[in-house]
Amino acid sequence: PDIRIKSQVFNFSLAPAQFAPISSMNLAFKTKIIPAFYFLLMGPQWGFDRFDDIWCGLFVKKICDHLGYSIVNGSPIIEHRKASIPNINEKKEEDGMNINEALWKSIFSVSLTQMSVKDGYTKLVGEVNFPVLPYFEALKRAMNRWISFF
Repeated sequence: PDIRIKSQVFNFSLAPAQFAPISSMNLAFKTKIIPAFYFLLMGPQWGFDRFDDIWCGLFVKKICDHLGYSIVNGSPIIEHRKASIPNINEKKEEDGMNINEALWKSIFSVSLTQMSVKDGYTKLVGEVNFPVLPYFEALKRAMNRWISFF
């Protein structure tokens, strides 16, 4: 990979219900949101690839919006450029793209009334209309297991 020291800075804050693709390679967060910060099951063995940070981000964004927490993004100090092949990435993302639209709409349709990150995450896991697929059954178990640590 091509790694360089970054010389320009680009920062922005996301407004409530505003989205942005944010890479998990350059990520920092306050510890209070850790209960919602579970990177979902991904990889060839699960049938979905490259959506772990995207789908995790949807849950985090929903909870941060509800609690009035800001999400701020900025340029990393170190820039990581990974060579990738678009056709291969498109194939890896195909199944996830087919589900992505319905998933984010379901996440954002859940009404949160709880005032903690853990409670909000627990409610989302219980009320999001996950597609009826073995992956999502395993995912709900994994998400509930994650939240049990808090």
